[in-house]
Amino acid sequence: MTHWVTSIVRLILIGSLVVFIPNVAAESDLTSVRLQLKWTHQFQFAGFYAARQQGYYREAGLDVTILENEPERDPTEVVLSGDAEFGVATSGLAIHRAEGKPVVVLGVIFQHSPYVVLARTGHDLRSVHELAGKRLLLEGGAEELISYLRMERVPLESIEIVPHEGDVAALLEGRVDAMTAYTTTEPFHLQRAGFPYQLLNPRSSGIDYYGDTLFTTEAVLKRDEAMVRAFRDATFRGWRYALDNTEEIIDLILEDYNPEASREALRYEAREIQRLMIDSLVPPGHMYEGRWRHIVNSFAEAGLISPDFSLEGFLYLPEYEGQNPANLTMIYTILSVSVIISVLASIIMLYFHRLNYRMRLEIEERTLLEQRLRELARTDFLTGVMNRRHFMEVAEQEVSRARRYDKSLSVLMIDLDHFKEINDLYGHAAGDQVLVAFVRECLRLLRDEDSLARMGGEEFSILLPETALEQALKVAEKLRKAIEFNPIERTGGSSISLTMSVGCSELNEENNDIEMMLSKADQALYHAKKMGRNRIDS
Repeated sequence: MTHWVTSIVRLILIGSLVVFIPNVAAESDLTSVRLQLKWTHQFQFAGFYAARQQGYYREAGLDVTILENEPERDPTEVVLSGDAEFGVATSGLAIHRAEGKPVVVLGVIFQHSPYVVLARTGHDLRSVHELAGKRLLLEGGAEELISYLRMERVPLESIEIVPHEGDVAALLEGRVDAMTAYTTTEPFHLQRAGFPYQLLNPRSSGIDYYGDTLFTTEAVLKRDEAMVRAFRDATFRGWRYALDNTEEIIDLILEDYNPEASREALRYEAREIQRLMIDSLVPPGHMYEGRWRHIVNSFAEAGLISPDFSLEGFLYLPEYEGQNPANLTMIYTILSVSVIISVLASIIMLYFHRLNYRMRLEIEERTLLEQRLRELARTDFLTGVMNRRHFMEVAEQEVSRARRYDKSLSVLMIDLDHFKEINDLYGHAAGDQVLVAFVRECLRLLRDEDSLARMGGEEFSILLPETALEQALKVAEKLRKAIEFNPIERTGGSSISLTMSVGCSELNEENNDIEMMLSKADQALYHAKKMGRNRIDS
């Protein structure tokens, strides 16, 4: 009995070893490769996580290490340096290829690029053209947005470039006016913060780039094309799974990848990514040579690439096994029509946007003109102080206020002595210079609540709220002395001595309105001049 049990146990152990040994062998046969992400862990890379979690990479004979990125590190350079076999980048890969870097596109993840500029709102920043003179948070590898700015004739040298920090803090804190961003991520954080923003999208100008793109190098492809194809196919199989099981993959990201994003942020990102991938129509990884040519032409128009750039060797487009040519033709047709409609819609939107922009400018210019005309109608053109009409309006209001609150109110009438002789001796230009200098000196000595007006010629009036006659006489004396003992400097170095005569009156039962007050002050002024000028009377 014991021998029989021992035999059974021995058989079980042997069987276990037989099962275990092939598994160990399979594990040791896996080819190790590295994938360099474009950003930190988030749903943007869900397909890669799914392919590893579901065992698709293992089935393809691969042991894949997924490398998180940092804001200022270019995944293209990481792959080119040999520190990773595969990477995720943007349509800007075409520019790298044109520069002689042997990058090869394996497939497209996002059919539309999420790359945009997010900007604060404000009357001085309402379109991409008004980025000139503003501060822009710009990340590396932003060739798409640089192309967008150039095509919109926004000179980069006119923008203050600030290195990207990897989040929206600089925009929220007002340290920058705009930032490069993905529609899948940053808008969520701005909305949660209640921050008003606007989205400047290249698609509004008819520029429709591919988004995240899977790539490798010619050297890796030449060394092991079968491995490259296996990685590519397993990756896009993973993307199909991720799109069909978003909540499961969000759980996986939260549990295994410690993302900075919350569950709500990942859900927001997943919804936006499904829209960008057009997953209901186009299979993950699909790309079209004609669309790439359109993208290259956009870069060429912006001066970022030669118009003669060849796509040969840049795109890895092996024949799809089992693919129905009729289906491919239908997809190409639908995509082509979609792109045409998108471009036409963008052109129409751009036309009306620019039309509205011009209309807003015209309205603003007209408003500023009307405002300026109103100011001119109320202001003395030479000295910039109130004219007689505006002074009378203000004075009537001050009289009403003084009566209502039982406050004092006084007025000064001022005449510059012998001003005609200044014009005759030095010329009218010098006379104008004297008037401007006189006003400047008065404004220096008066309070903010006092009102100075040029009533005509060399005659001025000053309204002094909450000031009784006795105090008004002291103000007049201070002004008289300042003018008498401070000759006015002329252009060229010479100076002109100046004196003034002043008449004062205050609001009382006899002088019960501004007309009566001015009449009384004018009588006092006449008496001061008659007594020899450079005097004050009341």
